[in-house]
Amino acid sequence: GRKRGRVKVGGKVQVKFIENCYLEAGEDIVVQVGILNSVVHSLGRIRTLEKGLIVGGKLFAQKGIEAHQVGTASGTRTEIICGIDYSILQKLEWIRDKNIELIFKLRNIEERIKKRSSSIEQLIDVRDKIKESLHKLNEAAQQLVGKMDKNDDAQVIVSGSLFPGTYIEICHVSWVPARELKHVRIFLNKEKGRVESASL
Repeated sequence: GRKRGRVKVGGKVQVKFIENCYLEAGEDIVVQVGILNSVVHSLGRIRTLEKGLIVGGKLFAQKGIEAHQVGTASGTRTEIICGIDYSILQKLEWIRDKNIELIFKLRNIEERIKKRSSSIEQLIDVRDKIKESLHKLNEAAQQLVGKMDKNDDAQVIVSGSLFPGTYIEICHVSWVPARELKHVRIFLNKEKGRVESASL
């Protein structure tokens, strides 16, 4: 990986380890040893074998995550996001970035219009096109938001230790362990609208 490695797979991934890498998979990801300081996306489940660990980085898994250890005793920041379609999140981030870019352009155009620039008719035409583009982007974003949460049954299952310093989010509801937990599953309590933990 060396922090610049990028892997995109339409189906399933089976590897020994993932380190300093960016990985996207359309299905499950199965890792023998562990995932270290990587950004990993799966529309399926992310699972480590027996003594596998997840330390550092950011993981997105639509169907949940299973590992022996998550985080470290030293509190290494590890982020886990479950239940959402990461591809929709990426589209929303693109829309956000495009919106910001267009808003700055719009401000610049409006300043030039105020100064009565010689090409005012052309500037007004550009301004109107930018406003129309912003409107379309916002409409697209509203439609996508409703499609992002895909699996509120997704769980994080840790057969060994889950350490503080880990951030877990299931369908946009967040949870952080206050202390080390062992043999635990983290899930969304839909009735109460909060993420909870229970012993395995």
